[in-house]
Amino acid sequence: MKTTMKKIVVIALLMVSCAGARADWRDVKEGLDPKAVFETVGRPLIESRARGGLLVTWTYDNGGYILFENGRVLYWQPPELKKLPLSSAAVQRPDRRLASK
Repeated sequence: MKTTMKKIVVIALLMVSCAGARADWRDVKEGLDPKAVFETVGRPLIESRARGGLLVTWTYDNGGYILFENGRVLYWQPPELKKLPLSSAAVQRPDRRLASK
């Protein structure tokens, strides 16, 4: 019974975290400043600047990026949401690493 409850809790937490990430990217709008974007989607993995800092690109996991021009969002591409494989071994023994094939 405890194992089943642990599985339910893990799955529920994963669903909530995925839903929250998707909602945050939906809040990105043209014209937002970097501070508002940071509060919405978080810190980028890479920040690159061009043309003396007039163009700035923030790059995120899974292909997501945001392009700023003169300190405002010009264009963005949300990351691709990938389904993570969840094996019963990972749920039952989270302290063990899954063997890669």
